[in-house]
Amino acid sequence: MRHHSVFIAILVISSSLVIPAASTAFQGTVATHSCSSTDSKTVKGTITVSNCDHTALTSQKDTIAKSLATQVQSSAVSNTKCQVTVDAVTDLGNGNLTMTYTCTGVSDHTACQTALHKASACDDVKQTVAKCSKTGNTATNLAQMTQAAKPQATAAAPKATQNDVVTSGVKTTGPAVASHSCSSVDSKTIKGTIVLQNVDKTSLASQKDAISKTLTSQCQSSCSSKSTAQVAVDGVTEIGDGTLHVAYTCSGVEDHASCQDSLHKAAQCDEIKATVGKCSHSNGNDAKTTAKAVVVTVPKNTGPAVASHSCSSVDSKTIKGTIVLQNVDKTSLASQKDAISKTLT
Repeated sequence: MRHHSVFIAILVISSSLVIPAASTAFQGTVATHSCSSTDSKTVKGTITVSNCDHTALTSQKDTIAKSLATQVQSSAVSNTKCQVTVDAVTDLGNGNLTMTYTCTGVSDHTACQTALHKASACDDVKQTVAKCSKTGNTATNLAQMTQAAKPQATAAAPKATQNDVVTSGVKTTGPAVASHSCSSVDSKTIKGTIVLQNVDKTSLASQKDAISKTLTSQCQSSCSSKSTAQVAVDGVTEIGDGTLHVAYTCSGVEDHASCQDSLHKAAQCDEIKATVGKCSHSNGNDAKTTAKAVVVTVPKNTGPAVASHSCSSVDSKTIKGTIVLQNVDKTSLASQKDAISKTLT
């Protein structure tokens, strides 16, 4: 049996909802985190928090940036000069806030992204976010919390303000979509990255308009409220591992959850695959590959659960992935690392 490297990171550990009586403070928490490489030296990401005051959280931008930078700088010798800047704090209007950030000076992208995932759930960031909790009338805060929880309330069609990588493909000798990620950066905009392998950069760059058109078509058809949404491919960047990252921006978004779902589907649709297939390296072969969708989304509940899973190829012999869990004790889970590794293997 061929064994593959297995990487498990616990990004979000959330507890069950507790409704206190009378006027009180509802603690701000980190809900989700996603990040992706946008060029050979830069990683951009989004941290979504719930039950936080916008003004208070904005005042902590520098503190959060410092916490993220410290984790990244210690992730690898080549990343010691990395710097993180929190670009904006945006109110999504559903009780959640998003913090978008930029990490520059990146050399080892895999180590950087792993460190950022860990940093988003580290004690320093949690404490800073907790300081920004909303306070006031219980009924008001409860209504806000209920509204914030709505995106994940339906099992048949889980809604999420932000999704991490949800599609990945097995690396082959033919052109293929390796992974896709997207997240909301403000109330009208979603940014995403499609990672491709075994593709010629010049050929792919000439297909930017075709890719933009396909993504736009999928997004507009997902919901009537997004009939004016437009997607533009911002750039095509070659990363050190040989993959190409296609960064795009979707503007004019109204329904973020359905738009993100559509973008995930579009990244693996036949039109995109056909376009990517035209961009193989001139000395490549015609090996066929079928990108496998990996979508595991479980609505938030009060019991231990798998919230999401993502994985992607990092080199010709290695796949790295992340399983996000909720309502799980960290110490207990850590004792089960070997059991989980054995199951995945």
